Amino acid sequence: MTGILKPVTALLMATAIVMAGHGVLVMLVPLKASAYEFSSLSVGLMGSGYFAGLVIGCIFAPAVIGKVGYSTLAEVYHGGIPFGYVARSNFRESQPMVEFIQTQMPGIAVSESEFAEGYFNLGLAFKMQG
Repeated sequence: MTGILKPVTALLMATAIVMAGHGVLVMLVPLKASAYEFSSLSVGLMGSGYFAGLVIGCIFAPAVIGKVGYSTLAEVYHGGIPFGYVARSNFRESQPMVEFIQTQMPGIAVSESEFAEGYFNLGLAFKMQG
């Protein structure tokens, strides 16, 4: 069991720290606003503003970036938005899915190293493509 968890321990710890920080932020902003005697409406708007931005960002996202997989491919295809995809070398069904993306939907391949390092600009790539 420890052999399985050891490679992802840093990732899990980083995720836990980000989630804890987010929880504190979401809790403290309305509390601090109340302490400064903001109106209840203002406190509510500040508390929910983050989530409104998240929803708007999801609705107007120009593309989805992710690994090629069954559910991701189905959701992006039916959503009708471009797909910046990473073909998984250790996934046997990856190649037929990549062929589907290349023939049936707008998509741009991102190498595993580019994906890991974050060195890609899909917005610019899709503008140049279309």
